[in-house]
Amino acid sequence: MSRTTVAFILAVIVQLGILAAVPARHIHALMTGTPVVLKTAPVDPYSIMSGYYVTLSYDISIPPERHKWPDRTHTTIYATLVKGDGPAWKAVAFSTDWPTNVPADAVVLKGESDGWRICYGLEAYFLPETMRHEVANSLSQHRDSTLVDVMVDKQGHAALVRLRIGDKAYEY
Repeated sequence: MSRTTVAFILAVIVQLGILAAVPARHIHALMTGTPVVLKTAPVDPYSIMSGYYVTLSYDISIPPERHKWPDRTHTTIYATLVKGDGPAWKAVAFSTDWPTNVPADAVVLKGESDGWRICYGLEAYFLPETMRHEVANSLSQHRDSTLVDVMVDKQGHAALVRLRIGDKAYEY
């Protein structure tokens, strides 16, 4: 093989590796993660590139002690979650370092502070245009009972599995 052929093959392999790395964290969380349910408050926007989606905000997105973080923008935050009294899990601690002494029945969710809230990579739920009106109607009727099911892996990465509005579930 010529040097040009080897260089071309290496360039293709590198590009395929980059493309595979993008969804790898999401797939790993789906395959190995712990199921967690989070309570959310949705909004219904539209992206010209991706279509209709629901923007999700969580109770755990704005922790009470966020003023203690040294640099609140682009700071990695770890939320320790435990099962709550109802179906939703709740945060019992937030820290800028991986928490120690995490109870066996708890999970750690990794996020990043944007200055006033924590983003966990679970803030958008994309849906087919054919379901847009059904989801919008469900959201308006069940705004206080909207939940999401996510899988959280051992590194704190999460993948959104389904959106639950009232008694209806929408698979991701």
